[in-house]
Amino acid sequence: MRDSRNLGIDLLRIVSMALIVLRHILGFGGILENVSLFSLNYGIAWLLDTAAECAVNCYALITGYIYTNAKFKYSNIVSIWLQVLFYTAGIAGLFFIFMPQSVSTKTILFSFFPVMGNHYWYFTCYFGMFFFIPFFNQLLDTCSPLLSKKLFFTIVILFSILPTIRHTDLFGAADGYSFLWLSLMYLLGGLIRRNQENIKAEKRTLLFVYLFCILSAWISKWGIQFITLGLTGTPNNGTLLLLYTSPTMLFAACTLLILFSGLKIRHMQKCILFFAPLTFGVYLIHNNNLIRENLLKNACISFACASPAVMLGIVTALTLSVFFSCSIIDLFRIYLFRLLRIPKLTQWMEQHYFVRNL
Repeated sequence: MRDSRNLGIDLLRIVSMALIVLRHILGFGGILENVSLFSLNYGIAWLLDTAAECAVNCYALITGYIYTNAKFKYSNIVSIWLQVLFYTAGIAGLFFIFMPQSVSTKTILFSFFPVMGNHYWYFTCYFGMFFFIPFFNQLLDTCSPLLSKKLFFTIVILFSILPTIRHTDLFGAADGYSFLWLSLMYLLGGLIRRNQENIKAEKRTLLFVYLFCILSAWISKWGIQFITLGLTGTPNNGTLLLLYTSPTMLFAACTLLILFSGLKIRHMQKCILFFAPLTFGVYLIHNNNLIRENLLKNACISFACASPAVMLGIVTALTLSVFFSCSIIDLFRIYLFRLLRIPKLTQWMEQHYFVRNL
């Protein structure tokens, strides 16, 4: 199994999810909105958020990188849907028991329909994209190296560079929160996988490009806010280069994918293989609407005014605590699913229903 898996990609999956948790603690936790403008805490908090901004793009790119060379199975989406259902319905049930005032009848009802209820924007977009994967792969199979380059730059120019220059969502990518953007990330991840042998770049160069993208986006936020504050008296949010669709975040994610995919990991293999399958569960648990609104929202405001060292230490500790605790919970969910023979059920569905009828 270790020989057939790219442990660098598994490591990137883990790092990306940890960064997503970090962003949610900074954002939903209330730190970003409550640090004093242009203070040291402001700079540190937004630098952390900027460095983590490309994590969702990384996660989407990984999907294209992996599935472009993998056998397509409809049972995969069934397994993921059941995992999402387990958490939407299970967490709603727990809140109904322990915090009934926070759960409405509508919430309970829609918890059994994860996609229709749009509980997680990423899963909803991924669910729609999943059924196009065979067609995306067919497109990638027919692309010559030259056509691959044209497709890559067409996506980058039309959906990243031009909207950023115009500062408008020209083609409906919804700043990255859309089925369209995840589909484009799938194609880019697949293109990188298919043409990896032609990508010649040293690890030091790739790391430099990532840092350049992050620092450029971070500095641009300060510059935009400083200028708009002087001109209008009210600072702009300065997030032009911090959107998922911005060139800085797109190139940062692509760079990390190339960097991690080329890593030769000789240590911590068991640890990586243990945590990688749990990462999506970490997302589903800590980013559940009920948990986010009732437990995470504005829970970290007091740390925004702490000393920089204390704020940084608390944010790091909370990120690791949330990641590891959610991982343990999802591990129990995996054991429960095995006990209920759900993996065998989805395999049976693949063999006896999907293969014959789809």
